[in-house]
Amino acid sequence: MSSASGSDLPSGKKQLKVVETFRTSFANSLKGAAKRAKVKLLAGDVSVAVRGDYVIANALIAPPPGVLLEEAVKMFLVYVSFPANHPYAKKVPSGYYTIERLAEQKNPRAKVVNLEGKTVLELPLNIRKIELTPPEYDATVQEDISFGQATIEQAPETLYRLTRMQAHEVRCHWKIATWYWTWV
Repeated sequence: MSSASGSDLPSGKKQLKVVETFRTSFANSLKGAAKRAKVKLLAGDVSVAVRGDYVIANALIAPPPGVLLEEAVKMFLVYVSFPANHPYAKKVPSGYYTIERLAEQKNPRAKVVNLEGKTVLELPLNIRKIELTPPEYDATVQEDISFGQATIEQAPETLYRLTRMQAHEVRCHWKIATWYWTWV
């Protein structure tokens, strides 16, 4: 590719078409994976992060009726892909998985479950809850909000030698000014 002239770059319309094709293809793949996993997705964000050979996509699973999102057992539908030399590459091959809360654990844990229902990995489940009093947040009451994130980052605690992939859920209940962050 000629970087000086940029003449080998596709036009803006072609670039947009590539992105739209990816979006449509990925959305269809995600819907198919949700159907195979027998879950319904929460309307909203699907986050995708790519860093070299690492890929993670995260969508929030809709909780059953009467269950709060932050208390649901099935939390995330993720697509993950590790580099071939990563220790998890054989244990967690590229594909879709659900992230599910393990019940009654002294320290919160989650399991990574493939679409056939087999647990392939267990991980710590990180949960943070912050409650604010009205003077602290000083905002008019709004609708409750939920969103998902996917991140890939170098881990500072290992002097940036390890790459960490994370799926996040953020939930805010405005009426009681409570925020929940959950991630694996």
